Amino acid sequence: MVLKKKRNTAKIIVVINIAILVLAAAAIFTIRGIASADDSTVLKNTVVEQDGVKFYLGSEGEFDNTFTGFAPDVKNETVYYVENGIVNGTLNDIIYGEADGEYAWWYIEDSEVTYTDTVAMNKNGWWKITDGRVDFDYTGIAMNKNGWWRITDGKVDFTCNSVEENENGWWKITDGMVDFGYTGIAMNKNGWWRIVDGRVDFTCNSVEENENGWWKITDGMVDFDCTGIAMNKNGWWRIVDGKVDFACNSVEENENGWWKITDGMVDFGYNGIAWNYNGPWYIVDGKVDFDYTGRYDAYDGSAWFIVEGLAYEYKEASLRENIVSIARSCVGVVPYNWGHHSLSPQEGADCSGFVYAVYLAAGIDLKTVSSTSMACLGTSVSLSQAQPGDIVVFKNGGHVGIYIGDGMFIHSVSPGYYVSEGSLDTFVHRYTDIRRVIG
Repeated sequence: MVLKKKRNTAKIIVVINIAILVLAAAAIFTIRGIASADDSTVLKNTVVEQDGVKFYLGSEGEFDNTFTGFAPDVKNETVYYVENGIVNGTLNDIIYGEADGEYAWWYIEDSEVTYTDTVAMNKNGWWKITDGRVDFDYTGIAMNKNGWWRITDGKVDFTCNSVEENENGWWKITDGMVDFGYTGIAMNKNGWWRIVDGRVDFTCNSVEENENGWWKITDGMVDFDCTGIAMNKNGWWRIVDGKVDFACNSVEENENGWWKITDGMVDFGYNGIAWNYNGPWYIVDGKVDFDYTGRYDAYDGSAWFIVEGLAYEYKEASLRENIVSIARSCVGVVPYNWGHHSLSPQEGADCSGFVYAVYLAAGIDLKTVSSTSMACLGTSVSLSQAQPGDIVVFKNGGHVGIYIGDGMFIHSVSPGYYVSEGSLDTFVHRYTDIRRVIG
């Protein structure tokens, strides 16, 4: 019985609705010859409203249920989209046709052409609306009430996952939409960018991370040309080709000095001896101490002589062997620098400065950095009597080096070259003396 009552009630409602629609249509179809407000002319080709219903009057001034398209109201203030003669008042769409004397794709809101700037949709996609029309010339980023969208040729590009720009900045796009929730590093055709809250942060000069690593950021962009040391809020980092090298355990430099790197990070807690490709260095609070020259006794029991930050280990060997070992460690590392006497790769030494610095690193102060003075030190010996560690004199004191045995010597030869080995038989200048200053 209950089911039967429900079925009868539904039938009654349907019959009533159909009757109402028939009566409304009949009323409309009888409309003809509506006059203007001053009764001077019959309204034609326009939308009028009667009893809350907006409908279209055709060229004869009569209701035209065959018309579908755009038509203005009586005051020519609003353009409506008419379907079968009726403005239904609920249509929201983008439709092609002629309005205001122009063919375009028009943005319809509640059946009215809406002259606005937004992003709106129809069955074919989402579109950039400029002054009520689809703007096929627009490529950029535009907004509606739902967010900001990447537009290409007037249409939202939902395949876009990149970094794109508009007049307000550069933005992270995810599936066609500006992703204000994104903070990280993202790419476009121009490079990789630091994003904060969806926007490229061009003020960023730091080290930042994404899922692929930690990166040096310069003016908002990953700086793949950077190899050096850079900082962020967590510390100082070793950068190679723009990326933090967490495998680095060495001594590396930047414009502020040379630093002990542990697992890619400057180790400010490190004190002692650390190595890089140039040799061992004396580290104080994570930084090479180029100002220190003297002895250093390490925690592991080893002993070192430090010459301007560069470390030389005292070995259980003769003094001569230590002199030769120190001299050899400078080959190809220490540059020629006239008037200087440093074993540092940054400063360098001339010929006599090199001999002086090597002897000093071995614990002997020659008291002079002059090659002519060195030609008079100690006693003279013949080549057959020469021993590794003796001083070789050329041009009667015009040039000096350190003898290492077997007719070979090490010297700092001339500008543009590093410390090198040479042969007494082939060197351009013949030696004139060999001086012995140690027993």
